[in-house]
Amino acid sequence: KSMKYIATFDIGTTAVKGVLVSIEGTPVITRSINIETIFDYGFKEQCPLDWYMAFCAISKEFFANGYSSADIIGIAMSGQMQDLIPVDENNMPVGNAILYSDGRAEKQAKEIAEIVGLKEIVESTGNNFDGSLTFPKLLWLKHNHFNDYQNTFKLLISSKDYIILRLTDCFVAD
Repeated sequence: KSMKYIATFDIGTTAVKGVLVSIEGTPVITRSINIETIFDYGFKEQCPLDWYMAFCAISKEFFANGYSSADIIGIAMSGQMQDLIPVDENNMPVGNAILYSDGRAEKQAKEIAEIVGLKEIVESTGNNFDGSLTFPKLLWLKHNHFNDYQNTFKLLISSKDYIILRLTDCFVAD
């Protein structure tokens, strides 16, 4: 196994997927672990610790098949985005991640649009502005789960960003 490999991971909506790929592009190990989505009163949430445990299990499987960290020359990450992932000062989730497809913050989006102006928001971002976006969800958290809001040290917006935080102790986003 003198060849070099890239470990790729997708922290997706239904599963965490990992593929160990040779630099020639040949997949050598493929693994997927399903993730539970919590549907409660129309809300859609996931536990970031579930993402991390699945990532670790897949990584361990790569190594259990005889590949070492010296064989891996890179890690590629992708994941769901526009989530609200509040973490505390110890980089642990304050609660569940509120998923991108959760539109619970429609009221907060309207409040923000009234203050800032919907036309200005759309013109400056080039996107629609609704209750599925991260900033309205943050305001929803403040209004509905104030203790979680107060315990939030930083926010992440992508499932892969949480895994990167756990691996590197750095807050990053793309």
